[in-house]
Amino acid sequence: MQCEEYVISIVVGSDVIPRIRGSNFEILRFEFLEVLARVKVPKIEAWRDIRKPCQNSELERRNKRLLYSKDDIPLSDYSKELEEFKVKRKKIFDDLSPVSTRLNIPGRIIHLVHARTLKAIMWTSMLR
Repeated sequence: MQCEEYVISIVVGSDVIPRIRGSNFEILRFEFLEVLARVKVPKIEAWRDIRKPCQNSELERRNKRLLYSKDDIPLSDYSKELEEFKVKRKKIFDDLSPVSTRLNIPGRIIHLVHARTLKAIMWTSMLR
C-alpha cells in the first residue's frame, strides 16, 4: 500500500468491523482451502495439535512440522482442483470487488490482543 509508511490502523481484539466485506470472505475461504492442501500430517493429527496452546516462539517450528510451504504443495487431485478453483474464482472475485474499489484498512495494522497469563494480564501487539 502506498500509505503504509505513514498511516497506522489499530484493531483491538476480535474487532471485525474494519475488515468485514464480501471479498474478504472469499479470500478467507481460499486461504483455508490452501492450508488444507499444505497439511503434511493426517488432518486429525493436525487438528489435535493446533487445539493445544502454543507459545509464539514455538509457532514457526510447529508450522514447519505440520505444513508444507506455499511453494512446496505436493501435486494431488485436491491441489489440482484447488488451482482450477482459484482461477475460476479470481474472475468472479475481480468482478465482485475490482481492485480500484477495494476498501482495505490503510497503512500498517497494529492488532492488539488481550492475553491472559498466570502471572499477569498484558497487552501485546503484532505488526503485519
